[in-house]
Amino acid sequence: MTRENRDRQIIERVRAGELQKDIASHMGLSTAKVWRICMKAGLSGKQMKKERNRKILERVANGETRVAVSREFGLSVNMVSRICRNEGVVAWKRLTKQEYQKRNHKIIERVQAGENQTAVGKEFGLTGVQVGVICKQAGVCVQDFQERNRQIFRRVREGEARKDIALDLGLSVSRVRQICRQAGLGKKQFDNQKRAERNQQIIERVQTGETLKNVAADFGLTPGTVRKICNEAANPHG
Repeated sequence: MTRENRDRQIIERVRAGELQKDIASHMGLSTAKVWRICMKAGLSGKQMKKERNRKILERVANGETRVAVSREFGLSVNMVSRICRNEGVVAWKRLTKQEYQKRNHKIIERVQAGENQTAVGKEFGLTGVQVGVICKQAGVCVQDFQERNRQIFRRVREGEARKDIALDLGLSVSRVRQICRQAGLGKKQFDNQKRAERNQQIIERVQTGETLKNVAADFGLTPGTVRKICNEAANPHG
């Protein structure tokens, strides 16, 4: 695809209402690059922001929670609330004590039935962490911590991002990192381990006769970096 065709496709998708971050991810570009292409084509930041806010207001008015909308548009919940407030759209209502108790009772029942905290939270406009706090305050043991931690260790070793693990288990990213650090799976130690495994695979493939260029392409490296890895393995003391 030529650059002209790529830019034309990006502009068409932006005008069709697709989010810039989604277009950037699909096209293998940064969001900033997509934004510059739009600006160059005469799509001002003000116009794009106005269109984004219109979609946010529509979705909130249709009953979607601020949490769900904020995740979809890559904004904070407070920013979504501010956009709604500026346009006079009610994004949430203050619950009475009885309504809070009724809501929390439903949340606890569903968590005890085995539903995921994050999934339950989305339906009530809460985060998984907030659901966990509600359960803890009610004296409900949400999950066996040892089993949960074993699951975290397994998924980290498989290469899953800590952010995704935290979202799925209803924890904060910092809490997942803390659990990993305590078990010797800190990011630095784990990255070093993954790098060592990667380098071993590179060395084995080069030794079997594969070209530096092919090996480098498979690992997202330059041929010079592959050569350096092989040289360091052959002369570990320089």
